[in-house]
Amino acid sequence: MKTAKRKITAEDLLRFQFLSSPQISPDGGRIVFVKKRAHGVGKYKTDLWLVDVDSEGSEAPLTNVESDSMPRWSPGGTRIGFVRAGKDKDPQIHLIDPDGGEARQLTRFPEGAIRDFAWAPDGRTLAVVYRETIPQLTREARKAREKDGASTPPLIVETPFYREDGDGYFGEARFALYLVDTTTGEHRRIFQAPLGIDGFSWSPDAKELAVVANLDRRAALHPWKSSIYRVDVRNGRTVEVKGLPEGPKANVDWSPDGKLLAYAGRLGQDEMYSPDNAHLWVVDPRGGRPRNLTRNTDHCLMATCISDAGDPAFGA
Repeated sequence: MKTAKRKITAEDLLRFQFLSSPQISPDGGRIVFVKKRAHGVGKYKTDLWLVDVDSEGSEAPLTNVESDSMPRWSPGGTRIGFVRAGKDKDPQIHLIDPDGGEARQLTRFPEGAIRDFAWAPDGRTLAVVYRETIPQLTREARKAREKDGASTPPLIVETPFYREDGDGYFGEARFALYLVDTTTGEHRRIFQAPLGIDGFSWSPDAKELAVVANLDRRAALHPWKSSIYRVDVRNGRTVEVKGLPEGPKANVDWSPDGKLLAYAGRLGQDEMYSPDNAHLWVVDPRGGRPRNLTRNTDHCLMATCISDAGDPAFGA
């Protein structure tokens, strides 16, 4: 018997569930994803759920707190890393066994934001894109001003890049790339740039990271001067991939055999947000002339990767 159709109501918004960030396990048998739904007045709850690929939609909760997101499988599939935050709690990376149990906090970053992270292929290290909050914008500073009845001090900036929609004010702070030991949780910064990080990828042997960034002194005014850099994870030694044309770049990804880097980009003195399409390029990590794989298409490239079959793929 069919259910009669009706118009949507305001109350229906409380029943909506939003699914995002699906991540397939290394063996292809399970998917972890984020479920977001209304939770109390003016709040949402986001937690992690698991579903077996062969279960025809039988899902089960993996976590049950207010704000879990960004799940990432370990290479062996025995752990899932994710970001947990909450009221008056700094976002930190936690680890959990996909077969059940309590999550364990791994990182101890100061107050700040985590934009992305990825497991090293050997599972020993995480690469984390993290930005520390400047002192005057921290919760502690705000509470001290409220206690003393002080006003918010002016935010002094020296570049045009000091806030973003959906992010708010961050001043001179920038996202940098950190390495985190997956056993101890200890972290160290390995790469930073004037405007932050525009993409990163582990090499298959876990010895290097490819990073997209703009190291120009006036990077905010010259977005087309971005490039790709190879960073040695042992000592932080950084080498630019030579031969790349001038133009904005993003979303670098290493091929499974380590012989190619794929990235999204375009030519000329432009920025990534432009009416012109970004294209999919591949280049030898040692440098050389890159190849535009989508030159003769009208696809708007939004993300890049190289599959385990060796075929470049993109979302448009």
